[in-house]
Amino acid sequence: LASAASQILMLRREVKFLQKQWNSARRDVEGSARRDELIQLQEVADEAARRAASAAEHARAAEARQRLLVRQLSSARSKLAAQQSRMAHRSAAQSEVLSLRAQLTRASEQLLHTQ
Repeated sequence: LASAASQILMLRREVKFLQKQWNSARRDVEGSARRDELIQLQEVADEAARRAASAAEHARAAEARQRLLVRQLSSARSKLAAQQSRMAHRSAAQSEVLSLRAQLTRASEQLLHTQ
């Protein structure tokens, strides 16, 4: 009976020891799964940060292109305004030339009739 009792105590100790090992192994597995999940989440976060940086760079490039296009548009508008102004002056000068030509023609015809 004493040896059976000592065997029971020894088996209980062994069961407790195995339970501790089992719990420790289970925690290690859960910890490993958590570590793997954290690593995966960190990789996803890093990829998202890379995409965000790329998008920000594309946005800066687009803003620079927009500023350049606005400057080009402003320059083209001022050139167009100058050209239209020159055309208006040219039209006025051509009208004046036509008027003077008509006056000259009338004056020459009057001179011919008076002679």
